Amino acid sequence: MKKLSKSQFLQVSVMLFGLFFGAGNLIFPPLLGNQAGSLTFISLLAFCVTAIIFPVLGAIVVGKTEGLTNLSNRVSPLFSVVFTTAIYLSIGPGLGIPRAGSVPFEMAIAPYIPQEFNMNLARFLYTLVFFSVALFICLKPNKLVKRVGKYLTPALLMMIVFMFLKVITMDKNIGAPVGEYKNTPLVKGFLEGYNTMDAVAALNFGFVIAQSIKRFGIKDKNQVTNYTIKAGLVAGSVLFLVYAMLASIGMIGSAKLVGAENGAVILTYAVKNVFGNFGLVLLAAIFTLACLTTCI
Repeated sequence: MKKLSKSQFLQVSVMLFGLFFGAGNLIFPPLLGNQAGSLTFISLLAFCVTAIIFPVLGAIVVGKTEGLTNLSNRVSPLFSVVFTTAIYLSIGPGLGIPRAGSVPFEMAIAPYIPQEFNMNLARFLYTLVFFSVALFICLKPNKLVKRVGKYLTPALLMMIVFMFLKVITMDKNIGAPVGEYKNTPLVKGFLEGYNTMDAVAALNFGFVIAQSIKRFGIKDKNQVTNYTIKAGLVAGSVLFLVYAMLASIGMIGSAKLVGAENGAVILTYAVKNVFGNFGLVLLAAIFTLACLTTCI
């Protein structure tokens, strides 16, 4: 019976992480750390239920049933059409794609555009190039695992770890929890995890992972399911570590950066403190890669 090599399994697992990890996954954990302050850890645990456990379970179930349509057909054929269409629209043109295309532009390009240049034109050109690259990579599904799991996502992870190791050396200024984190950190963290949209996106990603495993020559359904489960556990573990790093970055300077609007502002503040202007380039590359892998 054919089995995945360790390298192939690792590539599939890392690709699943890359599919999950997009713009929202970068923005929300630092904001959680900033607002939860000294209660960051307990808030993060609740956050991970809806941002990791639910998505991983969703990916496994959809992979096992060989697609969202087959899964939702168990309710009724009409429900299957309506629900599946709603899911694809939300993670595609409705919410996911606009966010994934606009966030890296605002982080990587917009700050460096001269005032006299038309911002709408710049946004259009960037979007055209960004999604052309995504399309080019997607046109060869057989190479998807290698391109995303072996090159793009590992590069993204290395940059995040590099950023964290430098930022963690900053002076610790941990503030008290604010807003809803002050009284109900578990509930607030739990609800914030949904904002990553991974619980919804997993209903598509599970099928992508199952198909990727089959492209390596694994035909037995039980084997595909087992590998999907294992890949989900590995991807979920990596997600937790990355969320912990990003939340820690937000927590470290929470006393100094009170009332930050979003996680991008927090990350920008942190990297500029430790890297100077190079930090902005590094952060721009992180946002671009994270959003690109999700779009792919």
